[in-house]
Amino acid sequence: IVDAAEHLHPKQLANVLAKAERAALLDVGAIVEVRRRACHRPGPGHARLGAALAEYARLGAQLSRSDVEAALHHIATSAGLPAPLLNRDVAGDEVDAIWPDARLAVEIDSWEFHRDRRSFVADRAKQRRLTLQGWTVLAFAGADIVHRPALVAGQITAATRAKRSR
Repeated sequence: IVDAAEHLHPKQLANVLAKAERAALLDVGAIVEVRRRACHRPGPGHARLGAALAEYARLGAQLSRSDVEAALHHIATSAGLPAPLLNRDVAGDEVDAIWPDARLAVEIDSWEFHRDRRSFVADRAKQRRLTLQGWTVLAFAGADIVHRPALVAGQITAATRAKRSR
């Protein structure tokens, strides 16, 4: 990957990292170490790989379940919304956050817990069940909570307003 960075367009380099991650072959620590040792090489590869790794780290923001839930709670209350009820059972499914009066459910998907096929399929099934029971379901990535709180607040606000106006 370090050698290829010299010859790949930034988007191609991001795709290589993504393919390696999907194949469970990505060792970011090893790439960082080889990149450090190869820093003397001329050309744009070093900078391209640095940018790709920085973007990878930005999108991969990992918070504990309690940290991300606390962040969502803060986002909601700072936006003037009622505090969400966290980790609640809705008809047999545990939901990350709900606003029962608006029948709004929010799921927070982290890469750590949602990158296997079973989780992917189970999440889709849960979303369908909730939707068929009249819930609006918004799914956010952990990175959304960390890096785009205004977007999260805006979409939750819009969903609660839409439910109230019906």
